Amino acid sequence: MSLSTSRAMFKPARLRLSRQSLRPSSTTSQAAEAASQSGSKAKAAASNAVSKASEGLSKVTSAAGPALSGAAKGAGEALGKATGRTGRLIKFVQSIIPPTIYYSRVGIELSKLVFHGQKMSPP
Repeated sequence: MSLSTSRAMFKPARLRLSRQSLRPSSTTSQAAEAASQSGSKAKAAASNAVSKASEGLSKVTSAAGPALSGAAKGAGEALGKATGRTGRLIKFVQSIIPPTIYYSRVGIELSKLVFHGQKMSPP
């Protein structure tokens, strides 16, 4: 008796099943339905996250807007009188400040959403 034949005899019957019998029986319609359900769930979660982010950003912008504009107005008037290279540098820096503040707030709000979504605590 060969080695492979003797091994087959000693295997339990449940392990000798063919690969066909081990495969789950699913149809393409069931798979398509499951895919559409998971896609709709993902779309709902994404729209929920976007609405939360825009809501949080609007709260931050409305709360900090008046205080920053008053402080920046006084400093801007004093620095706006500079001319030459220094004046150009000051104008350049002043033009970069608003987008920097905006994107830093967006990043903070986005990181909050990620931390809460992953059930982590911020550092």
